Amino acid sequence: MADDGKNIDQWDACSPGELTKLVHRLDYRQRAAHRKTVLNTALVSTIVFACVVLSLGSFLDQSSHYGGIACSQCREHIPEYQLHLIGQSSFEDEDLLASMKIHLQKCKLCRTEFNTLYPEQRITVSSTTRPVLMLALQPAWIAEHSIDRY
Repeated sequence: MADDGKNIDQWDACSPGELTKLVHRLDYRQRAAHRKTVLNTALVSTIVFACVVLSLGSFLDQSSHYGGIACSQCREHIPEYQLHLIGQSSFEDEDLLASMKIHLQKCKLCRTEFNTLYPEQRITVSSTTRPVLMLALQPAWIAEHSIDRY
């Protein structure tokens, strides 16, 4: 289109293929914009999905049922379990005792709480994933309960 100020309503002839080039260029730009939108949407969706999965995993880990008991039930019986471990009390429910052992072996949160409450009786998980009770007891207690005494 010529713009010499005289005939604004008149069109000049385009060279052959010029309109086709313009259409192809416009089509390419539209496709590129669409691809960019799709990729951005996919990226945001992936990030949101990953955050949901991680959050859900953390939530489920807090309320796990290792050994057939919930974390809340395990934490409720930690003092009784600790007394059983040092021999000051017997655990009345053998099924609950077995469940506590399994739960504390597998649940990091409950094991951490036990170890925080009773640092002298830390429960750690060995490479074979069995709980190991490490007693850091006073020498008097060890002498009192040693095998030599019997």
